[in-house]
Amino acid sequence: MGENTKVRRKTNFNYGVKGWLLILYCCIAWMFVSGGWWNGTAGNIMNGQMALQILGDENSTGPILAMNSYIGYISVCIILLVGVLFGRFKTRIMQSILMFVGGIAICFYGTVSSMVTYFIVFLLIDIMANATSSIGLPQIITQWFPTKKGSALGWATIGTNLAALVTFTIFSALISSAGVVVTNVIFGIATIVMGLINLIFIKNDPVDAGFQPDNGDFTPEEMEAHKKLMSGPMVWTNKEALKDKNFWLLGIAYGALFMASTGLLQQLVPYQIAMNGPTIAAQMAAEQGVEIGQVMAAGMGKAASNASTMMKFLPLFALPGSILSGWLDQKIGTRRTAIIMAICYAIACLFAGGLFGLIPYSTVTNYIFIFLFFFWTGANANLGMSHAASVFGPRDYPHVWGRMAFIVNLLRVTAALVLSWGISNFAVTTAAGTVNNGPGYRAGYSVFFILCLVAIVCLFISDSRVDKKPGEKVTARYKN
Repeated sequence: MGENTKVRRKTNFNYGVKGWLLILYCCIAWMFVSGGWWNGTAGNIMNGQMALQILGDENSTGPILAMNSYIGYISVCIILLVGVLFGRFKTRIMQSILMFVGGIAICFYGTVSSMVTYFIVFLLIDIMANATSSIGLPQIITQWFPTKKGSALGWATIGTNLAALVTFTIFSALISSAGVVVTNVIFGIATIVMGLINLIFIKNDPVDAGFQPDNGDFTPEEMEAHKKLMSGPMVWTNKEALKDKNFWLLGIAYGALFMASTGLLQQLVPYQIAMNGPTIAAQMAAEQGVEIGQVMAAGMGKAASNASTMMKFLPLFALPGSILSGWLDQKIGTRRTAIIMAICYAIACLFAGGLFGLIPYSTVTNYIFIFLFFFWTGANANLGMSHAASVFGPRDYPHVWGRMAFIVNLLRVTAALVLSWGISNFAVTTAAGTVNNGPGYRAGYSVFFILCLVAIVCLFISDSRVDKKPGEKVTARYKN
């Protein structure tokens, strides 16, 4: 893989037995220990549970959500340091340490009874989950599949989508049968086991595991060049990375997309309830000939039931999306694939938010939003890492991404503040005298739409080339 050679691989899924086993491990890890699970889906259960254990009222989730925001910002700063450590030490060592510490914290998660202990426990979980999913797992995939990383990440990040389907079902069933404390202990032990598997069986250099990078899809000359590259000196130092436009363009672009993804996923059920509940209640009132206030609770309850049922099946849309994005990554390039994803995300946010109410909410626009969002959710989990690896090369990618992830995660955790701003300024009081947060959510989603447009612009003017050198100008034929 010469410095001026345009790399174009076959878009096959021939990863070999050991390669598929690695992908399976990463897929399971994304299901159970990733930020998408602990920050997103699990929060639908645990936020109310923490409010009950700490404040005595499961509906008083406001202070818990506020604490989550503070934890998120602190975690982002610590993950910046963790990214430096990933660049200096072996990926598998750092990842195993994170899983051990995070697993122990999860074991105590169900016993939390004060804000202080909640802060400590969830901060450790947050650091483990987000450092693992945004730095550790992508680095392993990139090291094993330097040119097939796009399609390999596409398969591995299916675990992000399955977390909302399989992991959520297991977690809910265990809580119902064994209780919150036992459930979290089980998940904590499972996380520690994942760390042991990572430490014993996963190798930084695939050759140490008897596996040739890309399952041997190299010519002897390319293999020799790859070995020379991986053992050579680092060229993308902190100074050089910070001076390169792609460091900032990719950080802002994927950070904005992650912000939209986080905000849409975390509040999808409340959004559906807020937008559909009053309509259902109005229909019930008309059918029964009563005031809407008498059936508002029933209407909101039915909307909640419908939204919960929907959440069980929607992640299935994301499975083909993950695979397709990986295939497109290899076929047309990471940058072009990311632009397609960002455009679809922008359309989803446009219909979800209605551009501050200019586009009315309807069943059709809601279905378009839901389909586009879930279909590309898996792609959003892998294209950022793949793009950074393409630009900065497999040798220096872990070092550069560890810093870039700070920008991405800083924007990601801001999603809650955007939604909070929307609710504070745009929520309305219904005819029944209750507060409807629907317009507030739509205002927040409209902000996400604008940020998606910013992401599209950043991606358009970014580069996508293997083994780019600091200060090097990229010709048009490499901007794929």
